[in-house]
Amino acid sequence: MNAGIPNVDIYVDGVQEGSVSMTKASAGAPACAGNDGFTATVDLGLSKSSQKSYSIYRGGTMNIIQSGYVQVEAASCSWVQLNY
Repeated sequence: MNAGIPNVDIYVDGVQEGSVSMTKASAGAPACAGNDGFTATVDLGLSKSSQKSYSIYRGGTMNIIQSGYVQVEAASCSWVQLNY
């Protein structure tokens, strides 16, 4: 919010999963499926874990703020902290 970014668009493996308002930000790891942050469900197929690429864009633009990889494990939560 301090950077004047009201919301961000979240992509996982190149597919837009949704958007989140910066008012939903939290200072630490958010609770799984809680009200803070953004939650996406990732289909792992028959795998128990997978490394997924993610990209975070300034809302409504193609201006990338952060990207990388996150290890996703079946039946658990993984999280990524936005450092901007």
